[in-house]
Amino acid sequence: QLVADHLREALPPDWLQVSHVTWYPARAHQPPREWLGQLWQYLQDHFPNDLSPFIGLPILPIVGNQATSLVRLEQPSKVIRPSYGQTSVPDVIKKLVRDVDAIVLENVPSYLNHPKLEESI
Repeated sequence: QLVADHLREALPPDWLQVSHVTWYPARAHQPPREWLGQLWQYLQDHFPNDLSPFIGLPILPIVGNQATSLVRLEQPSKVIRPSYGQTSVPDVIKKLVRDVDAIVLENVPSYLNHPKLEESI
């Protein structure tokens, strides 16, 4: 819990007030580009069985054409992953998910492979 508490203190305060934020790694007072990959590697190494201390933190990247948004890790989640192993979600389902104000996690960075992540998306 101590790590999650320190992470809450280290993140920009406005990040904890909204469901998602636009992340600008080059700007002052924003975490640098390497930060997110290093965080997920740390979580995989030191919290392999439980992500619950990090619920509510905007640490799920939604990579877009113009910017990257960070969405809160939540349970239950409004985020789905469009492919699981060999199975892919059809485009019509992705559209329906977006229509109900949920998020489709596409273009997933390689570092986002925590064994318990599926419990939060």
